[in-house]
Amino acid sequence: MSIEYPAELEVRSSDGRSAHYRLAPDFHARPSSAAQAGSAKLVQKLDDNFSVFQGPSSPSDLAEGNTLPVYRAEPSGAFAIPTGRVWVRFKEGIDAAAKHVAIAKAGFHLEESPAWAKHAAWLRAGSGKIADALSAARRLVTLGDVEHVEPQMLTAVARKE
Repeated sequence: MSIEYPAELEVRSSDGRSAHYRLAPDFHARPSSAAQAGSAKLVQKLDDNFSVFQGPSSPSDLAEGNTLPVYRAEPSGAFAIPTGRVWVRFKEGIDAAAKHVAIAKAGFHLEESPAWAKHAAWLRAGSGKIADALSAARRLVTLGDVEHVEPQMLTAVARKE
């Protein structure tokens, strides 16, 4: 996988909770509908949309953006695929849309602010690149009035029996 992706991601909430992810360079993800890449071995289908493969992705797939990086959640080791979206939650009463200028200066654009949580928003890197969103997510904490910043990570669906 490309070295442009951060080797580690750490998410900390204002309430002290944290999540840790480590880049898994020997794995890559691709849409489940896509053909298996060369010598890569299917390891896990996360859902109907994405599959994780062990082995290198082809240079053309990397160049065309047909593969995604894979991270491992710690300590569970579960696969996690970044989408390029970042969830930011401001303090209660702070309208996320009102922070659009500061968000843009941090290298992001506001993609969606749900009606039920005007103090929160989904952001995407201005470049549209997943690597840029992951690398710059920490900058969002410096905007002021931020309580939580977390890259969206796709993981396997846990089914209750």
